[in-house]
Amino acid sequence: MFPLIQTRGEQRPLFNLREIDRLTYSALRSRAVKVGELRFFIFRSRLSLQIAQGHLWGMRRQTAT
Repeated sequence: MFPLIQTRGEQRPLFNLREIDRLTYSALRSRAVKVGELRFFIFRSRLSLQIAQGHLWGMRRQTAT
């Protein structure tokens, strides 16, 4: 199971990239951020998520063996 994030009384998976992209896009668009910065921010958030997932899987592999 993935860790859950609480939004509007609903529990959703934390590693849902589409949801995170939509949330960051709406949050950044409300501040009128440039499109280039928006793309870079989404790319950076995706990259950090992949790194976090890989780190978690690496820890699970170490504890499994």
